[in-house]
Amino acid sequence: MTIADVAFTVAHRLRDNYIGRDRGAEYSVLLRSARDAGYDLIPLAEFYARERSPDRAVQKLLVLRHDVDIRDVAGNERFRSIERAIGARSTFYFRRSTAAAHRRLIGDLLRDGFEVGYHFEEAAVLAKQQGLGCRSQVFGQRPAIEELFRRNCAKFRRRWNPDLVSVASHGDWINRRLGFENHEPLSPGLLAECGLLFEAYGDDIVGRADVYVSDVARSPARWAGDYGLAEALREARDPICVLTHERNWFTNRRANAEADLDRLADGFRYRLRRGRAAP
Repeated sequence: MTIADVAFTVAHRLRDNYIGRDRGAEYSVLLRSARDAGYDLIPLAEFYARERSPDRAVQKLLVLRHDVDIRDVAGNERFRSIERAIGARSTFYFRRSTAAAHRRLIGDLLRDGFEVGYHFEEAAVLAKQQGLGCRSQVFGQRPAIEELFRRNCAKFRRRWNPDLVSVASHGDWINRRLGFENHEPLSPGLLAECGLLFEAYGDDIVGRADVYVSDVARSPARWAGDYGLAEALREARDPICVLTHERNWFTNRRANAEADLDRLADGFRYRLRRGRAAP
């Protein structure tokens, strides 16, 4: 990537984070279009159960997922409000760093039949805390990652959702730098031990979808691979799994600024620890 490409991407990111328009109406139109086309709009846990039912209904499925990466309470409340108005339900995955800010929303989601899951990142956390410098060093910490995951799942269940059944791997900047995913060190046995039915990126979910659509894209693109929910609906794909993030649909300048500052501080701390850890 050239310097011009980087500057172009950064400029669009700044525009989207601090000047961008509200896309709530667009999200509502997409969901209404799906509903009117005969799709049932459901959370991941319900999709998991339906796919294993001998009485699997023939109704088309749109499986909705939100990863709550930042403390944008207003944005995530908008997601819930839009979905409730349409008769949809979805899965919200909260990081340990974002759950507390959303405590009231979590209660509302559980009351309304939405799914609340844990957006985990233990491998990334340990990599940054210990100043690890490569993928092999991360996997050398597998026992510590697994133990931290056990403890954090138990804490999430005690504090936020006693009926926790699923988790989703968070994608952090350190994952891209060191070349690993947070779900890689975890085994199916560990998930079962923690009382979990599935991990959202696993074959139980993504592997059973006709198409997986994500809004994780390099700005100014709206959807990864330039293939969005509108295209999937137009082609009548079924089932469709879609991942969205509040930051890509609603502009909360304060929450975005907090997230950007957290990212800068995170990188600075890692560089200090990496410098001390390097031989």
